[in-house]
Amino acid sequence: MERSLSRGFSSVPNKRLMTPPRKHCSGFPHRSLLASDRFFLVVLTVLWATPALFMYYLLRYFDPCTQNFYRYTVGFLTTLPWGWKTFRAQRVPWRRAFLPCLVAAFPNAFHQIAQTEALKGLPPGTLTVLLRLSVPLTALLAFWHLPDERPIVRQASYWTGLALALCGTAGLVVPENSTFRVNPLCLGWALGASLAWSLYTVFAKQPSDAMGPVASFTWISGLTSVLLFFPTLLIGRPSEILHAPVRATVLLVVSAVLCIGLGHVLYYTCITRLGAVVAVTVQFLCPLGTLLLSRLLFGERLGWIQWGWALVLLLGSWMSTFRRADPVNAQT
Repeated sequence: MERSLSRGFSSVPNKRLMTPPRKHCSGFPHRSLLASDRFFLVVLTVLWATPALFMYYLLRYFDPCTQNFYRYTVGFLTTLPWGWKTFRAQRVPWRRAFLPCLVAAFPNAFHQIAQTEALKGLPPGTLTVLLRLSVPLTALLAFWHLPDERPIVRQASYWTGLALALCGTAGLVVPENSTFRVNPLCLGWALGASLAWSLYTVFAKQPSDAMGPVASFTWISGLTSVLLFFPTLLIGRPSEILHAPVRATVLLVVSAVLCIGLGHVLYYTCITRLGAVVAVTVQFLCPLGTLLLSRLLFGERLGWIQWGWALVLLLGSWMSTFRRADPVNAQT
């Protein structure tokens, strides 16, 4: 698989556009984050604290297949003008771009359906925490598939921070003086969604490096919409869009533009500039944002013990993501 993907972009004429700057690639695991890197990570974390809330609400009006098909179609149309212009400017042969983007689209389509199915029996905060299991899976897949990211997986600080972040996410989701119970079927959907997201993140890095975040996501989102169309047609109810309240339709469009269109472009930017492992690790902050928004919207409150676990989560995320030393400075 790795050889076939690498051959997909081997003969592209514009080498300057096809290769990101050296400082944003394999050297990142050892360097400090730039101000723009931090900005992208913060905005991405804020945006991706909301998808579970949107999907949880939209389940009242749309089945999982139909909801995700419409959301991804709108997200694709949001980036299409800019992505098509970028793709044409780079003169990338479409046959070279098709296969790597299709490989990334398959796990992405499954992830979207699986996480929405999981929301039928899990609250948004619980699902967001369980999806963080994609972080260690992504690290292992990146170690196998992306040689330039292997140094970060070998660092003790990364695994120490990862362990703290996992403990923090687990502590956040367990209410005080209560028992944590999860529907087995929904837990299976959540675990499947985590694995699919890890595959998607790793496979999306190569098209993003090659074509840029906007053009690559335009390709992948378009193919994802096509893949989501078939289950929507077979087991979904696409006519629900005609009977849904205006507020639900507006929220569907808003979530598609912000969380899918803008969110994924920022995610691809982080993957290209920072690497797949760091881009997915920073999402440990998303459960905290989801719980805070849930408190604001639905009156859900965190106890003192949960706030303590939130601090553990923040510390672990900082250790595994932001704590880097510049290799150039380290050697001089």
